[in-house]
Amino acid sequence: MTSSATSRTAIIAVTRHGLDQAKRLRQQLGAGRLYRPAHHGPAQHRWESPYEGPLSAQIEALFGHYGHLVFFLATGAVTRLIAPYIADKAT
Repeated sequence: MTSSATSRTAIIAVTRHGLDQAKRLRQQLGAGRLYRPAHHGPAQHRWESPYEGPLSAQIEALFGHYGHLVFFLATGAVTRLIAPYIADKAT
């Protein structure tokens, strides 16, 4: 990925284990914004965005703003979350 692509990357995690992996990826990329539930505590980095409520309520805004979404969730859960915002495999 180019630096402009990674700066338009949202990294999403909901569990503590997923959050640890997401933070490692974010640090390796050197760019991107990490979204995670607020119940994991306050943001420790300026690139973290804790959110309140269900992840499903965040997806529309993330889908419209970012060029890349990287999920640290089960594939089935991701499929259900993004299904309302995709027309087919390409759009």
